[in-house]
Amino acid sequence: MQWRLFLPKEWDTDSQRRQACGMPEDVRHRERWRLALDVLDELAGGA
Repeated sequence: MQWRLFLPKEWDTDSQRRQACGMPEDVRHRERWRLALDVLDELAGGA
């Protein structure tokens, strides 16, 4: 099973919210369609 964390765009620059939930600095907003393409690429053996 493939999992990706969707981070809303508003959270990307909200350091107080990110810190409150323990969000690592290297996790940034990505559009849902990009996350889906990442999963498909992995399933196809591209990553």
